[in-house]
Amino acid sequence: MDAVLEDSSPCRFEEAMSGTGPRRRGGFTLVEMMVVVAVIATIIAIAIPSFLTSRMQANESTAVANVTTMRNACQTYYSQKSPHAYPGDLTELALPKISPPYLDQGLAGVGSTNPGGASEREGYLFTYAKQTDDAFELEARPKAYGLTGRKSFYSNQTSIITATTDDRSATANDPQIQ
Repeated sequence: MDAVLEDSSPCRFEEAMSGTGPRRRGGFTLVEMMVVVAVIATIIAIAIPSFLTSRMQANESTAVANVTTMRNACQTYYSQKSPHAYPGDLTELALPKISPPYLDQGLAGVGSTNPGGASEREGYLFTYAKQTDDAFELEARPKAYGLTGRKSFYSNQTSIITATTDDRSATANDPQIQ
């Protein structure tokens, strides 16, 4: 009988309830786990929009660089062609049609399955249209507006690049970026 009283003494009970005694189990409580999940969710909610915005800005910078490369390739082709004329399409600036190539095959749209033979890079679709022997138009549009980019770009034989933030094609009348 003395042994039973000794085990149920208030001192042992307090130890068990405070977690310092032998009954304390390892692990986390439900509340602790919920706090950790809430903190992680908050961090994700803050980080994802920043990451997506950075990604879109990188895509837009790459699109401007690609438009510049394509425009320069067209200008080089024009200056070396006799009589002067811009290419009928961008595939004329890549292998196997010209060696050495002015553009790589991907940027020129060689083998493209996109409408009009548009090339695709970094979330942007690039289209080229020859207007006359002395005029052409280049356009870069986000493949998914608001996800891969928010700006459309335009350039032509004048070497000026314009842009719009509307969900439409950029034109020569839009604000100049370079």
